[in-house]
Formats: sequence, structure tokens, C-alpha cells
Amino acid sequence: MRSAIETGMTARLLRPSMTTTMRITGMTCGGCETNVVEALEGVDGVDAATADHESDEAVVEGDADPLDLIAAVPEQYEVASTA
Repeated sequence: MRSAIETGMTARLLRPSMTTTMRITGMTCGGCETNVVEALEGVDGVDAATADHESDEAVVEGDADPLDLIAAVPEQYEVASTA
């Protein structure tokens, strides 16, 4: 069996995926959730993202840098914390 490097796949496939939960305030509807999800999914290393305006949370799967996730959140919302 050939390694990811031998087949030309990126090293990112070799790193473990993690879950990052973000508390994001200012989301009031499904449209807000969509804005946040689309912004987060545009970050390199994000495999999937969800957002819920009722709980003020977004959950991101992947190996993206948390600082990149915070920077990606649209200005009208505020990131209160990440874990």
C-alpha cells in the first residue's frame, strides 16, 4: 500500500481532525446561521461546520487554526469563545 505522500495526497490527510466549538453572539435566524457556516467552511482545514442561532454556537470539524476561524466570522457577529 502506498503512502499519502507517494500518491501525491497532501499531508493534511495525515493529521487528526478535531472539533472546535465556538460561541458566536448576534445570530438571530437561519440566514445568520448560513452566513456563519459559509464563512467557516471557506477556511482552509475545515471539513464541515454547523451553526445554531438559538444556542449561539458553531461547531467546526477539521484541523483549521482557531485564529483563522475567529477571523472568518462575519463582522456583524461576535465570537465570545472557542473550545
